[in-house]
Amino acid sequence: MPAGSSVASAKQNVINSQTNLQLQQLLMKNAITRNVGDPILAVAPVIPTDTLQINEPFEVPPVEQLIQSALQKRPEIVQSRINLTNREVGLRAIKNLQLPSLDLYAFYGASGLAGDLNINPCNSPTAPPNCTPPPNTGYGHAFGNLFNSSAPDKGVGVNLNIPLRNRQNQADQARSVIEYRQAQMSAQQQENTITLQVRNAQFALQQNYAALQSAVAARDYASQNLDAEQKKYSLGASTSTLVLQASSALTQAESNVLAAATNYEKSRVQLDLFTADTLTKLGIDMGEAESGKVQKMPKVPGIVPSADQVTAQPKQ
Repeated sequence: MPAGSSVASAKQNVINSQTNLQLQQLLMKNAITRNVGDPILAVAPVIPTDTLQINEPFEVPPVEQLIQSALQKRPEIVQSRINLTNREVGLRAIKNLQLPSLDLYAFYGASGLAGDLNINPCNSPTAPPNCTPPPNTGYGHAFGNLFNSSAPDKGVGVNLNIPLRNRQNQADQARSVIEYRQAQMSAQQQENTITLQVRNAQFALQQNYAALQSAVAARDYASQNLDAEQKKYSLGASTSTLVLQASSALTQAESNVLAAATNYEKSRVQLDLFTADTLTKLGIDMGEAESGKVQKMPKVPGIVPSADQVTAQPKQ
Protein backbone atom coordinates (compact mmCIF):
# COMPACT_ATOMS: atom_id res chain seq x y z
CA MET A 1 0.00 0.00 0.00
CA PRO A 2 2.71 2.59 0.75
CA ALA A 3 4.35 1.86 -2.62
CA GLY A 4 1.02 2.12 -4.44
CA SER A 5 0.25 5.37 -2.67
CA SER A 6 3.63 6.78 -3.67
CA VAL A 7 3.06 5.80 -7.29
CA ALA A 8 -0.39 7.45 -7.31
CA SER A 9 1.03 10.59 -5.73
CA ALA A 10 3.82 10.65 -8.29
CA LYS A 11 1.30 10.33 -11.14
CA GLN A 12 -0.69 13.20 -9.71
CA ASN A 13 2.42 15.35 -9.53
CA VAL A 14 3.22 14.52 -13.16
CA ILE A 15 -0.29 15.52 -14.27
CA ASN A 16 -0.08 18.76 -12.28
CA SER A 17 3.28 19.55 -13.83
CA GLN A 18 2.01 18.84 -17.34
CA THR A 19 -1.07 21.06 -16.94
CA ASN A 20 1.06 23.82 -15.42
CA LEU A 21 3.44 23.57 -18.36
CA GLN A 22 0.56 23.82 -20.83
CA LEU A 23 -0.77 26.86 -18.98
CA GLN A 24 2.61 28.60 -19.07
CA GLN A 25 2.93 27.85 -22.79
CA LEU A 26 -0.52 29.31 -23.39
CA LEU A 27 0.37 32.47 -21.47
CA MET A 28 3.56 32.86 -23.50
CA LYS A 29 1.69 32.37 -26.78
CA ASN A 30 -0.86 34.94 -25.70
CA ALA A 31 1.95 37.42 -25.03
CA ILE A 32 3.64 37.08 -28.43
CA THR A 33 0.73 36.53 -30.83
CA ARG A 34 -2.59 38.09 -31.73
CA ASN A 35 -4.68 34.99 -32.38
CA VAL A 36 -4.32 32.34 -29.70
CA GLY A 37 -7.12 30.28 -31.26
CA ASP A 38 -5.06 29.37 -34.31
CA PRO A 39 -5.07 25.53 -34.55
CA ILE A 40 -1.43 25.41 -35.62
CA LEU A 41 -0.36 27.70 -32.82
CA ALA A 42 -2.45 25.80 -30.27
CA VAL A 43 -0.55 22.54 -30.82
CA ALA A 44 2.88 24.09 -31.33
CA PRO A 45 5.08 23.49 -28.28
CA VAL A 46 7.16 26.22 -26.69
CA ILE A 47 10.77 25.06 -26.60
CA PRO A 48 12.92 27.14 -24.25
CA THR A 49 16.43 27.87 -25.47
CA ASP A 50 17.85 29.51 -22.36
CA THR A 51 19.62 27.55 -19.65
CA LEU A 52 19.94 27.85 -15.90
CA GLN A 53 23.51 28.68 -14.95
CA ILE A 54 24.03 27.15 -11.51
CA ASN A 55 27.82 27.13 -11.52
CA GLU A 56 28.46 30.74 -12.53
CA PRO A 57 30.18 32.99 -9.98
CA PHE A 58 28.09 35.33 -7.90
CA GLU A 59 28.90 38.81 -9.16
CA VAL A 60 26.65 41.67 -8.08
CA PRO A 61 27.67 45.34 -7.90
CA PRO A 62 27.43 47.10 -4.52
CA VAL A 63 23.92 48.02 -3.49
CA GLU A 64 24.69 51.75 -3.50
CA GLN A 65 25.81 51.50 -7.12
CA LEU A 66 22.62 49.64 -7.99
CA ILE A 67 20.49 52.27 -6.28
CA GLN A 68 22.29 55.09 -8.09
CA SER A 69 21.78 53.33 -11.42
CA ALA A 70 18.10 52.81 -10.68
CA LEU A 71 17.59 56.46 -9.72
CA GLN A 72 19.14 57.53 -13.03
CA LYS A 73 17.40 55.06 -15.35
CA ARG A 74 13.98 54.36 -13.89
CA PRO A 75 11.28 56.10 -16.00
CA GLU A 76 9.24 56.89 -12.89
CA ILE A 77 12.08 59.04 -11.54
CA VAL A 78 12.45 60.86 -14.86
CA GLN A 79 8.72 61.52 -14.98
CA SER A 80 8.61 62.79 -11.40
CA ARG A 81 11.56 65.12 -12.02
CA ILE A 82 9.91 66.54 -15.13
CA ASN A 83 6.70 67.05 -13.16
CA LEU A 84 8.65 68.78 -10.39
CA THR A 85 10.34 71.07 -12.91
CA ASN A 86 6.98 72.00 -14.43
CA ARG A 87 5.60 72.82 -10.98
CA GLU A 88 8.61 74.98 -10.21
CA VAL A 89 8.25 76.92 -13.47
CA GLY A 90 4.55 77.49 -12.80
CA LEU A 91 5.30 78.66 -9.26
CA ARG A 92 7.83 81.18 -10.51
CA ALA A 93 5.41 82.48 -13.12
CA ILE A 94 2.68 83.05 -10.53
CA LYS A 95 5.13 84.74 -8.16
CA ASN A 96 6.15 87.11 -10.93
CA LEU A 97 2.52 88.19 -11.28
CA GLN A 98 2.63 89.52 -7.71
CA LEU A 99 5.54 91.88 -8.47
CA PRO A 100 5.19 95.42 -9.85
CA SER A 101 5.91 95.80 -13.53
CA LEU A 102 7.47 98.80 -15.24
CA ASP A 103 7.23 99.11 -19.02
CA LEU A 104 9.13 101.74 -21.00
CA TYR A 105 7.86 102.32 -24.49
CA ALA A 106 8.68 104.68 -27.36
CA PHE A 107 7.15 105.16 -30.75
CA TYR A 108 7.92 107.02 -33.94
CA GLY A 109 5.70 107.49 -36.92
CA ALA A 110 5.31 109.66 -40.00
CA SER A 111 2.44 110.72 -42.21
CA GLY A 112 2.56 111.65 -45.84
CA LEU A 113 -0.17 113.86 -47.35
CA ALA A 114 -0.58 114.70 -51.03
CA GLY A 115 -3.20 115.34 -53.65
CA ASP A 116 -5.07 118.20 -55.34
CA LEU A 117 -6.19 121.18 -53.26
CA ASN A 118 -9.88 121.49 -52.62
CA ILE A 119 -9.63 125.28 -52.02
CA ASN A 120 -7.04 127.50 -53.64
CA PRO A 121 -5.71 129.89 -50.95
CA CYS A 122 -4.80 132.45 -53.62
CA ASN A 123 -8.49 132.97 -54.38
CA SER A 124 -9.08 134.27 -50.88
CA PRO A 125 -9.73 138.03 -50.53
CA THR A 126 -6.92 138.25 -48.00
CA ALA A 127 -4.41 136.63 -50.30
CA PRO A 128 -1.38 138.81 -51.22
CA PRO A 129 -1.09 140.08 -54.77
CA ASN A 130 1.94 137.92 -55.56
CA CYS A 131 0.35 134.74 -54.17
CA THR A 132 1.58 131.57 -55.77
CA PRO A 133 -0.69 128.56 -55.36
CA PRO A 134 0.99 125.42 -54.10
CA PRO A 135 1.61 122.78 -56.72
CA ASN A 136 -0.57 119.74 -57.00
CA THR A 137 0.95 116.53 -55.56
CA GLY A 138 0.30 112.83 -56.00
CA TYR A 139 1.14 109.40 -54.61
CA GLY A 140 4.84 109.83 -55.17
CA HIS A 141 4.94 112.94 -53.01
CA ALA A 142 2.95 111.19 -50.26
CA PHE A 143 5.38 108.29 -50.26
CA GLY A 144 8.35 110.63 -50.07
CA ASN A 145 6.87 112.55 -47.13
CA LEU A 146 6.91 109.35 -45.09
CA PHE A 147 10.73 109.45 -44.96
CA ASN A 148 11.63 113.16 -44.94
CA SER A 149 10.26 113.80 -41.42
CA SER A 150 8.00 116.52 -42.65
CA ALA A 151 5.14 115.38 -40.42
CA PRO A 152 6.63 113.18 -37.64
CA ASP A 153 4.67 111.53 -34.84
CA LYS A 154 6.89 110.42 -31.94
CA GLY A 155 6.83 110.03 -28.22
CA VAL A 156 8.18 108.25 -25.12
CA GLY A 157 6.20 106.90 -22.17
CA VAL A 158 6.37 104.82 -19.01
CA ASN A 159 3.72 102.35 -17.82
CA LEU A 160 3.87 101.31 -14.13
CA ASN A 161 1.59 98.51 -12.93
CA ILE A 162 1.41 97.85 -9.17
CA PRO A 163 -0.85 94.94 -8.14
CA LEU A 164 -2.71 95.71 -4.93
CA ARG A 165 -4.39 92.90 -3.00
CA ASN A 166 -4.93 90.67 -5.99
CA ARG A 167 -6.85 87.90 -4.27
CA GLN A 168 -6.95 85.62 -7.29
CA ASN A 169 -3.19 85.70 -7.87
CA GLN A 170 -2.55 85.18 -4.16
CA ALA A 171 -4.83 82.13 -4.15
CA ASP A 172 -3.13 80.78 -7.27
CA GLN A 173 0.25 81.28 -5.65
CA ALA A 174 -0.78 79.45 -2.47
CA ARG A 175 -2.18 76.58 -4.52
CA SER A 176 0.99 76.41 -6.64
CA VAL A 177 3.15 76.26 -3.50
CA ILE A 178 1.09 73.35 -2.16
CA GLU A 179 1.22 71.53 -5.51
CA TYR A 180 4.98 72.07 -5.71
CA ARG A 181 5.49 70.64 -2.22
CA GLN A 182 3.26 67.70 -3.08
CA ALA A 183 5.36 67.06 -6.17
CA GLN A 184 8.51 67.18 -4.02
CA MET A 185 7.04 64.67 -1.58
CA SER A 186 5.91 62.43 -4.41
CA ALA A 187 9.37 62.49 -5.99
CA GLN A 188 11.00 61.73 -2.65
CA GLN A 189 8.59 58.88 -1.94
CA GLN A 190 9.26 57.50 -5.41
CA GLU A 191 13.00 57.52 -4.75
CA ASN A 192 12.49 55.85 -1.36
CA THR A 193 10.30 53.17 -2.92
CA ILE A 194 12.84 52.43 -5.64
CA THR A 195 15.63 52.32 -3.06
CA LEU A 196 13.71 49.75 -1.00
CA GLN A 197 12.90 47.73 -4.12
CA VAL A 198 16.54 47.57 -5.15
CA ARG A 199 17.71 46.65 -1.66
CA ASN A 200 15.08 43.93 -1.29
CA ALA A 201 15.91 42.54 -4.74
CA GLN A 202 19.62 42.50 -3.90
CA PHE A 203 18.92 40.75 -0.58
CA ALA A 204 16.66 38.21 -2.33
CA LEU A 205 19.37 37.57 -4.90
CA GLN A 206 21.91 36.83 -2.19
CA GLN A 207 19.49 34.58 -0.32
CA ASN A 208 18.49 32.65 -3.43
CA TYR A 209 22.12 32.20 -4.42
CA ALA A 210 22.88 30.78 -0.98
CA ALA A 211 19.83 28.51 -1.27
CA LEU A 212 21.07 27.35 -4.68
CA GLN A 213 24.50 26.51 -3.33
CA SER A 214 22.90 24.64 -0.44
CA ALA A 215 20.68 22.68 -2.84
CA VAL A 216 23.68 21.81 -5.01
CA ALA A 217 25.59 20.58 -1.97
CA ALA A 218 22.58 18.48 -0.88
CA ARG A 219 22.33 17.00 -4.38
CA ASP A 220 26.02 16.09 -4.38
CA TYR A 221 25.61 14.45 -0.99
CA ALA A 222 22.55 12.51 -2.20
CA SER A 223 24.50 11.38 -5.26
CA GLN A 224 27.39 10.19 -3.10
CA ASN A 225 24.94 8.44 -0.78
CA LEU A 226 23.31 6.63 -3.69
CA ASP A 227 26.69 5.59 -5.04
CA ALA A 228 27.66 4.26 -1.61
CA GLU A 229 24.40 2.33 -1.23
CA GLN A 230 24.83 0.79 -4.68
CA LYS A 231 28.36 -0.34 -3.82
CA LYS A 232 27.16 -1.75 -0.49
CA TYR A 233 24.29 -3.52 -2.27
CA SER A 234 26.72 -5.08 -4.74
CA LEU A 235 28.70 -6.42 -1.78
CA GLY A 236 25.57 -7.66 -0.01
CA ALA A 237 25.79 -5.10 2.80
CA SER A 238 22.62 -3.19 1.80
CA THR A 239 19.10 -3.83 0.60
CA SER A 240 17.15 -2.80 -2.47
CA THR A 241 14.87 -0.71 -0.27
CA LEU A 242 17.75 1.42 0.90
CA VAL A 243 18.96 1.81 -2.68
CA LEU A 244 15.52 2.92 -3.82
CA GLN A 245 15.29 5.35 -0.92
CA ALA A 246 18.68 6.84 -1.83
CA SER A 247 17.60 7.10 -5.47
CA SER A 248 14.38 8.84 -4.45
CA ALA A 249 16.36 11.23 -2.24
CA LEU A 250 18.64 12.06 -5.18
CA THR A 251 15.64 12.73 -7.42
CA GLN A 252 14.17 15.04 -4.80
CA ALA A 253 17.53 16.78 -4.37
CA GLU A 254 17.79 17.37 -8.13
CA SER A 255 14.26 18.79 -8.10
CA ASN A 256 15.28 21.09 -5.25
CA VAL A 257 18.29 22.28 -7.26
CA LEU A 258 16.06 23.08 -10.21
CA ALA A 259 13.62 24.99 -8.01
CA ALA A 260 16.45 26.91 -6.31
CA ALA A 261 18.02 27.75 -9.69
CA THR A 262 14.64 28.98 -10.94
CA ASN A 263 14.24 31.23 -7.90
CA TYR A 264 17.77 32.53 -8.39
CA GLU A 265 17.14 33.37 -12.05
CA LYS A 266 13.86 35.07 -11.13
CA SER A 267 15.61 37.19 -8.53
CA ARG A 268 18.20 38.23 -11.13
CA VAL A 269 15.47 39.24 -13.54
CA GLN A 270 13.71 41.13 -10.76
CA LEU A 271 16.88 43.01 -9.86
CA ASP A 272 17.41 43.97 -13.51
CA LEU A 273 13.81 45.17 -13.62
CA PHE A 274 14.19 47.38 -10.54
CA THR A 275 17.49 48.84 -11.77
CA ALA A 276 16.13 49.38 -15.32
CA ASP A 277 18.95 47.28 -16.83
CA THR A 278 16.78 44.70 -18.57
CA LEU A 279 16.94 46.23 -22.05
CA THR A 280 20.64 47.06 -21.71
CA LYS A 281 21.64 43.53 -20.71
CA LEU A 282 19.48 42.02 -23.44
CA GLY A 283 20.98 44.31 -26.08
CA ILE A 284 17.64 45.89 -27.05
CA ASP A 285 17.78 49.41 -28.47
CA MET A 286 14.56 51.40 -28.00
CA GLY A 287 15.47 53.67 -30.91
CA GLU A 288 15.56 50.70 -33.26
CA ALA A 289 12.33 49.37 -31.78
CA GLU A 290 10.57 52.71 -32.36
CA SER A 291 11.83 53.00 -35.94
CA GLY A 292 11.05 49.37 -36.75
CA LYS A 293 14.54 48.82 -38.18
CA VAL A 294 16.59 46.43 -36.08
CA GLN A 295 20.29 46.71 -36.90
CA LYS A 296 21.59 44.17 -34.37
CA MET A 297 20.04 41.14 -32.77
CA PRO A 298 19.39 41.05 -29.02
CA LYS A 299 21.93 39.28 -26.85
CA VAL A 300 20.20 37.21 -24.20
CA PRO A 301 22.68 35.54 -21.81
CA GLY A 302 22.35 31.78 -21.40
CA ILE A 303 20.75 31.17 -24.82
CA VAL A 304 21.76 27.98 -26.59
CA PRO A 305 20.71 27.12 -30.17
CA SER A 306 17.89 24.65 -30.58
CA ALA A 307 18.34 21.28 -32.28
CA ASP A 308 16.83 22.59 -35.54
CA GLN A 309 19.23 25.53 -35.60
CA VAL A 310 22.22 23.27 -34.96
CA THR A 311 21.33 20.89 -37.82
CA ALA A 312 20.57 23.79 -40.17
CA GLN A 313 24.02 25.36 -39.78
CA PRO A 314 26.40 24.66 -42.70
CA LYS A 315 29.52 22.66 -41.97
CA GLN A 316 32.80 24.51 -41.97
